[in-house]
Amino acid sequence: MQMSRDELQVMRAVDELLGDLDAEARQRVLAWAAAKFSIGPVLGAKSSQEDARLAAEMPGIAVMRNQRLEVVLSDLKAQSGVDAALRLAHVVLFAYERLTGERSASTRKVLVPILREWRLYDGNTRARLATCKGIVRKGDLVSLDAPAKRYAQSVIDEILNPDVPGRWRPPVTTRGSNRRARAGA
Repeated sequence: MQMSRDELQVMRAVDELLGDLDAEARQRVLAWAAAKFSIGPVLGAKSSQEDARLAAEMPGIAVMRNQRLEVVLSDLKAQSGVDAALRLAHVVLFAYERLTGERSASTRKVLVPILREWRLYDGNTRARLATCKGIVRKGDLVSLDAPAKRYAQSVIDEILNPDVPGRWRPPVTTRGSNRRARAGA
């Protein structure tokens, strides 16, 4: 099998760019690329334990710990709370499928707890998620259809791109806690 000119150009660019990184940074970049392009664990990983860790992680996005999905990203690059909730829901469902191999996730056990952690689970979010065509529901289970998976991948690409700004930040307190704090003060 002969490589195309494009493949050789990409390989030269990768060689040049990775050559500037230390071994740990190089491994993180390769793990990210393997996860992004669905090619499995990186060849030459340090050990089978390292392979298992890489298989249960989407670097910069999410990790499986104790059979629970944890979102590790720091900025959703969203424009509003509802946009943040939709982006997070897509990323959670995409990461859950990628890291567990299960096509569907439980709304009650997986999606809602993460939305609550980000203080994004409210009436607006519930209404918007209920009308989102890309999120397929079957009882408590939810999954993404093919266009929604492509959208989720584009959201992940934006999240990992340091040049893309995000204006939305999670609220420090909930509205109810502000009212209670003012009433008690």
